[in-house]
Amino acid sequence: MKPHSNFAFSDKVRPYTLEKTGLNGRLSEETALHDATKSQLERLKQEAYNLYTAYTGAMQQLEEYRVALERESQESARLHQAGAYSRPLFGST
Repeated sequence: MKPHSNFAFSDKVRPYTLEKTGLNGRLSEETALHDATKSQLERLKQEAYNLYTAYTGAMQQLEEYRVALERESQESARLHQAGAYSRPLFGST
């Protein structure tokens, strides 16, 4: 075997080794980005759930206020009507 043949083999292997190292680095980088994206997705899911929960709570409270306002309005109308019937029609004293 000629001494320079080892150099030729080494020269051919080296680019593949560099390529493999580069691919491993890229794979690590992509894996880290994927993990970060998954983490963001989970955070956004939790935030969406929290917003939905707050929305449904606010809608329920709004409905309770609407019912209470309607009840108060009916009570006010009854009191107003009762007061109108108890007063004389014309200013007699």
